[in-house]
Amino acid sequence: TNISNIAKYVINTLDDVSRNERRFITISARPLPNIYAIDKIQQKCIVRHQYQKIIRIIKPTIFYFVPDILLLANIFVIYELFMAKRQRTKTLMNPENAIHQLNAVSFNRKQRQLTIMLVTVSLSFYFFTTPAIIDYIWQMNPPQHYDLKRLKLRFLMMNLSVFWIQMSSATNFLFYCLAGSKFRATSLETIRDVCDFLQIKSNHRENHLRRRIGRRQNKNNIPLNAYFLRDGRHGRQNNQSRRISASITQTYPYPISNSSKRPSSETIISTQLNSRRTSKGVLNMDEV
Repeated sequence: TNISNIAKYVINTLDDVSRNERRFITISARPLPNIYAIDKIQQKCIVRHQYQKIIRIIKPTIFYFVPDILLLANIFVIYELFMAKRQRTKTLMNPENAIHQLNAVSFNRKQRQLTIMLVTVSLSFYFFTTPAIIDYIWQMNPPQHYDLKRLKLRFLMMNLSVFWIQMSSATNFLFYCLAGSKFRATSLETIRDVCDFLQIKSNHRENHLRRRIGRRQNKNNIPLNAYFLRDGRHGRQNNQSRRISASITQTYPYPISNSSKRPSSETIISTQLNSRRTSKGVLNMDEV
């Protein structure tokens, strides 16, 4: 009906969803109209009346009672550890077993840390989930009155119970760090590794920026360096041009104008003669 049609419309509008994913969503959406109904007055999806009691039983069983039963096994583990510790102390009281006392001390320390960790995790779960269980049982009987203050108080208690449930999962890390030395050392080592990685990453980025700036500076200096220093030909041409200009200035005492870009035939002949006989040109200048 309405929910299945909405699901089909959403599936058809999604282009990235594969055929198997569409089939799975369609099959999963089929039982929804049988369990849920749409309240047009409040404009929300609610559980049908005949399924409310079943969900009231299934939900706390999955979220509260099954974890409680599993955590009860920690009590038996703690009891076995305690009995093993007593038996070990009795054996160590014998003077013949005094050699193994050092190993026993380290083992007892590890056993104590494990016991503290199990106790703290179990007690924290029971401590944080008990208010939620009480509030969940309390919600089975909805209020028949319309007192605004009492309704606000109930709403506040419900939100606080949800907050305590979230805290039961968030505080496990703190309890592990406080109870276990190995877990604490491993956590600190992981934090150091992350800090070292971030520092290396930042240094690599700075070095990369420096290399980019150096490349840009080198790129700006490439034309001049390539023209003068790529090989010896340009250098020789430069020296020849200097010699030619010197011979021209020696041959002609008057200044040459910059307006004449192309040299005339007389200047070319004079430069060739001066390049062949530079010494004579110098003597002529002295005589002049």
